[in-house]
Amino acid sequence: MKTIFDRITALSLLLFISISFSSTLEAQSDHNREIGIRFSDFTNFGILYKKKKAENKFRRIRLGLANVAFDSNQGRQNFSLSSSVAIGIEKRKAISERFHFITGTEFLGNLNVSLNQNSANVNVIPGVGFVLGFQYAISDRFYVSLETIPSVNVRFGFDENGFQENLKVTAGFSSRAAALNLVYQFRSKKEV
Repeated sequence: MKTIFDRITALSLLLFISISFSSTLEAQSDHNREIGIRFSDFTNFGILYKKKKAENKFRRIRLGLANVAFDSNQGRQNFSLSSSVAIGIEKRKAISERFHFITGTEFLGNLNVSLNQNSANVNVIPGVGFVLGFQYAISDRFYVSLETIPSVNVRFGFDENGFQENLKVTAGFSSRAAALNLVYQFRSKKEV
């Protein structure tokens, strides 16, 4: 049985392929916008949007919806949500014509919500991350990149009684946190 993730992944890849064969946009040097899908594993994916600010410098926005679940079993209802957003700047250094080293800084925000009939828990997790990675241009419209984002985060917890006094600070770098990005480059119609 296919999961919703499998269907979204297949649909997204099909959309990218169809755009690449049907589009007649300008050369790569003229691209000022990018949109893509980010996979950190087979159950977590997000959306990337990048806008060129200067030569080899992009503003980047990442949106991630890691998990949404609703369970109603024998009169008990449970709901959980986990999502994230990150906004930052990405800089690129050419290693070759098609291969770039990428660095940058992001401000991160995660939200985790768990609700049931007996309790409510909300965790708000702001942080800052450092983008490290490589990208390879597959064509003049598509590239694939591999990146990791070591970060420092602070967790603020809330329950049905309000703020929880146990704060948690985490910092780390993990090879398991590497993400694969499939990105389509295009030029804004306003700037054509």
